[in-house]
Amino acid sequence: MAPPDVTEYLDLQRHHTRLARQVACLQRTHAALQAFGYTVSSSMQPPLQALAEVAGHMEAELPADAVEARALVVRLHTRIERLSLLHGDLRTYAQVGQAPGERRSMDIGLLVTHAWAHVPASAHGQLILAADLPRAVVVVVEALAAVLQALLDNAVVHHDAGGGRVQVRGHLEPHRPGGARLLVVEVEDDGPGIEPRFADQVFRPLVTLSPRDRVGGCGMGLAIARKRAEVAGGQVHLVPRAGRGAVFRVEWPVEAGP
Repeated sequence: MAPPDVTEYLDLQRHHTRLARQVACLQRTHAALQAFGYTVSSSMQPPLQALAEVAGHMEAELPADAVEARALVVRLHTRIERLSLLHGDLRTYAQVGQAPGERRSMDIGLLVTHAWAHVPASAHGQLILAADLPRAVVVVVEALAAVLQALLDNAVVHHDAGGGRVQVRGHLEPHRPGGARLLVVEVEDDGPGIEPRFADQVFRPLVTLSPRDRVGGCGMGLAIARKRAEVAGGQVHLVPRAGRGAVFRVEWPVEAGP
């Protein structure tokens, strides 16, 4: 009979081998799912273009007094545009993490301001930046900017009074033993709020708590934001709270800048 220490070593070795096989299987499954999502999103483009052309021809051929028919064509255009947005979002979701991106030092206040400028409905809201946002942290700028833009866009689009006020604050957490230093950014709005029971649901692909005809989105923005953060080694979550207003917290591993 083998000594106890040898037996434990062999058990650990077998356990390690099983884990390695499971990890390899999960990696293959993840790669297959990414490839499937990319293929599906790519396959959607030609039929969408064909539908848009057909709708355009129909509209051009309709007589001026065909009010009901025109209304149906307008509705068809709206659905095609939404499918086109979904096509783009699915493609983005499938591609997240394929290119690592460039890491460089960045002023987080400037990054938030840049992201805000690319929010289509930003003119309907007010951005308030905390004065002590970190000024020099090394991050994958494009990925973090995309996450912040998604959260800012979500705050404005889902506001029930035309945009409202969005506050952004952040700080660097102290170094933790054996772990990366974290940049924490919180995006807070004064909108209708999100019930705690929906805290995880809002990050699921194709899920939106507001009627799609009102917000015009596909329910992919927060799902893409969370995936970007997880690929970077961080996370995005909703801070539970009651009443009006929602707070989204981003935790992002960083290096101190020069």
